[in-house]
Amino acid sequence: MAKALPQVLTDSAETIPVFSHLDQHFRLKMRGFIDIFAPPFYLSLMRTMKLEALRSTGIFPIMFFLDFESYKYPLRFDRLQTPFSLSLHRYAGGQDPQGPQDDRLMVRMVAELQGQQGSGKPGALVGDPFRGDQVTFARASIVQMLTRPLAPPGERQVSHLPEEGQALAESPWTEAYPTADLLDAVPPGFTEQFAPGWDTIEGVWGMPSTDPNQHVNTQNYILGMENLGAHLLHGAGLAVARHYTSRLRTLFKKPFFVGETYRLRGRLFTQGHETLMFGHFHKPDGKGGYDERPAVVLRMEGQLE
Repeated sequence: MAKALPQVLTDSAETIPVFSHLDQHFRLKMRGFIDIFAPPFYLSLMRTMKLEALRSTGIFPIMFFLDFESYKYPLRFDRLQTPFSLSLHRYAGGQDPQGPQDDRLMVRMVAELQGQQGSGKPGALVGDPFRGDQVTFARASIVQMLTRPLAPPGERQVSHLPEEGQALAESPWTEAYPTADLLDAVPPGFTEQFAPGWDTIEGVWGMPSTDPNQHVNTQNYILGMENLGAHLLHGAGLAVARHYTSRLRTLFKKPFFVGETYRLRGRLFTQGHETLMFGHFHKPDGKGGYDERPAVVLRMEGQLE
């Protein structure tokens, strides 16, 4: 009798923050999440799903949906723990009116960053005598779509795994399927703050923005959104230096490629001290303009301290 496969695998890894992960208050920035959480995710995939063997069949995990939350605890430059769980989910085609009509498989990692709180004072750069409580600095949910990126269009979605990747039992995807409309929803009570001249960034992707998946790397979109957030706040006359980003959600619909231009358009809403920002990356439409449909959708939440 074949051994029953687990639905969830749990593990923990050790990490240490670097300067580029933290702001001047020693708190985790959104751009630092990938470097913190992706290594244990991929190491676990290599061990449990035989990732290299799976790649040999043409199947790759590609970033689909990210949900990052950062808390206002300053980190110490010390060893931190990232306990996480790994699960395999099937989205049944047509189960969500806003979702796709075909079945597809997704791998999800849910993780935390834990450790001893620091002082957050500038002097902590050369040594922090303060040792605070054990806290959770951040939480992350990373959903990757299992895809055949080099297959012809119409044959790229994966609904069944070969033997090489059968390490987890499937669980049904029970949440709303991530869509642009879902991320763009504005809760009651928020008011739009206009930032004329500061709500659009245009550029071109260079080779340093790419990765071995042959398209622009995830971190570049996050970095772009963080920069756009500063533009929107400044354009609306709000204090950029007082803003703290607490949550970022990102949906990937179409990849960008080296040499391709982009347009990043943003909107800012506030309710009291709470902020809500939206960023849409648009691809060229082949007619000298940009496609109105976003290729990457980001939703960033925060507070003015």
